[in-house]
Amino acid sequence: MGAKMKPAMIMLLLVIGVGTATAEDKFETGNDFLSICNPDANDTQVMEGPMAGLIFCSAYLKGYLGALDVTREITRVKAKVDKTEFRWVACVKTGVTPVQLVRIVRKYMEGHPSELHQDVRGLILLALEDAFP
Repeated sequence: MGAKMKPAMIMLLLVIGVGTATAEDKFETGNDFLSICNPDANDTQVMEGPMAGLIFCSAYLKGYLGALDVTREITRVKAKVDKTEFRWVACVKTGVTPVQLVRIVRKYMEGHPSELHQDVRGLILLALEDAFP
C-alpha cells in the first residue's frame, strides 16, 4: 500500500470505528462475526431467534458501507485538492443486498481461519476488497 493510501485507510478505520461503537461489546473479531452472523446460531444474548443474528449483521454491514462511502468521498475530494491519483480499495456493486454482504464476508472469513482473531472491521474490508476489486 502506497504512502498516499495510508491516510485514507486511517480515516476509514476511524470513521468505521466511530460508527460501530454500539456493537463493540459483542462484535470485535472475526470469530465474533462468524458466531453472531449465522442464521443457524441461537445466541439469545444478542437478540431472540435464529434469524436475529443475520438481521443484526446485515444492519451492521449496511452501516459499515455507509461509513465506507463517506470515507471514499473524503478521500476523493482530498485527492482532487492535492492533485493526486484517486484509487479506492473496494467498490461494492449497486444492488448487492446486506444479506449478500453477510455471505461474502462469512465466506472470506471461513477461508481465512488463521485471521479470525483480528479486528472485524479490517477483515470486512479485506473481504470487500477480495469480492469487489
